[in-house]
Amino acid sequence: MRRHLRWLAAAVALVSLAALVSCAVGPNYHPQPPLAVAGYGVPATGRVPSATNAGVEYVDVAEVPVAWWTVFGASPLDDLVSEALRRSPTLAAAQAQLRQSEDARRAGYGLYMPLLAADASGARQRSAPLRLGSQQAGSIFSVFTLTGSVGYTIDVFGGRRRRVEVLNAQADEARENARATYLTLTASVVQAAISRAAYAAQANSTRMLIEAIQNQVRLTDVRYRAGTISYSDVVALQAQAAALEATLPSLALREEQAGLLLSVLCGHAPSEWQAPLIELSDYRMPSPMPVTLPSTLAKQRPDVRAAEARLHQSSANIGVATADLFPTVTLTNSLGSASGGLSGLGDSVGRFWSVGGDASMPIFAGGALWYTRRAAQEAYQASLQEYRAVVLAGLDQVASSLRALDLDSQALAAANRSVTAANASRQLAEAAYQAGVSDYLAVLVAVRGEQTAQLFYLQSVAQRLQDAVALFVALGGDWKAAPRDRVEGISSAITP
Repeated sequence: MRRHLRWLAAAVALVSLAALVSCAVGPNYHPQPPLAVAGYGVPATGRVPSATNAGVEYVDVAEVPVAWWTVFGASPLDDLVSEALRRSPTLAAAQAQLRQSEDARRAGYGLYMPLLAADASGARQRSAPLRLGSQQAGSIFSVFTLTGSVGYTIDVFGGRRRRVEVLNAQADEARENARATYLTLTASVVQAAISRAAYAAQANSTRMLIEAIQNQVRLTDVRYRAGTISYSDVVALQAQAAALEATLPSLALREEQAGLLLSVLCGHAPSEWQAPLIELSDYRMPSPMPVTLPSTLAKQRPDVRAAEARLHQSSANIGVATADLFPTVTLTNSLGSASGGLSGLGDSVGRFWSVGGDASMPIFAGGALWYTRRAAQEAYQASLQEYRAVVLAGLDQVASSLRALDLDSQALAAANRSVTAANASRQLAEAAYQAGVSDYLAVLVAVRGEQTAQLFYLQSVAQRLQDAVALFVALGGDWKAAPRDRVEGISSAITP
């Protein structure tokens, strides 16, 4: 027994020495450096468009605000997003996939540990000495065996460490995918809520205009009956009201579709739950708007971080393929006892043990291992270019959003002036008609112009809000220290 313990101690010392001198072949991954880009190609920081109060100021920030949708000032929107985060099956699936990858990573750490096993067996058998060339008679006997074994593969060239590195990078990718799902879900909810509010506002503005025209129809009908105007003026007004009424079903359909989408995004069947309508006037344009530096963008956007995690996987896979070219060293140690009866398993006469090792090295595999390593290297180059493509796409999205907001500010200022001018034009046309100095055609033209200007103004307000949402999404949102009382559905698994 003492001799066995000495062998065991020697094996442990050998394992410890091998662990100290072993190395991991293949490249060591280093995070990608910050982007050496000064800006996004469009002026933003500190700029305020001068048209009207429609201008937006931009400021450099290190991070986008936590729960970014709250900056739009619509408190019911917070509850709507929280409902989506709490019940969305898409987010729940992403969280489950994240937990799966975390468990796979923890399982991978078992590669570092020795394998301990125990085996117990018992058999009743009859021997046949004739099989061994003996003429003796066979005998019937029982054999009971109890064995314990220890096996350990020395990671001399780091193949196992590289495999665990791959699992770590896969878990990082799953975390970023969950963040991307979170960002997509919250942005979709906010976009759908703004669209629904815009369609409702346009429909309400159209109804108010129809009501004004119908009042004008009644007044014109009185004048027609008094014989001061022709019936064609009454018919023209009725046609104008009918044309406006014809636009209401389309607006109602779009508003309803946005509401149905909100129900689905919030994890409800449309027939069972309806999202509350948030009026367009409840939203305010965030100002100043945060803009992170390009060097921060790669750390903030989940798609960029997921692309870097895939790049890390490709790097580690080169190490795995390289380690497969080198020898594998395994140490084994077993201790057991055999006896013809259960009561005799502890007797010294039946004890046995073994200490040994095994070293194997591939000599020829038809070039499979070599070209597997070459394939891993090319996969790394592909992942590197894909990472760069994702980064460039992120820069493009931010630049496009900034440019869109600039143009939105100009469009909103023009729409505001158009509404003011169209309203004054309608009032002048009505006054001229009432005074009898013009026909009603001028009034109809002015009314149509005012309606078009009003609808364009509402569309401009909604478009600017949606482009602001697009900027938050392009910047990657924020995931750090999100308050759980405001965002109940964020799983703790997503928090770094």
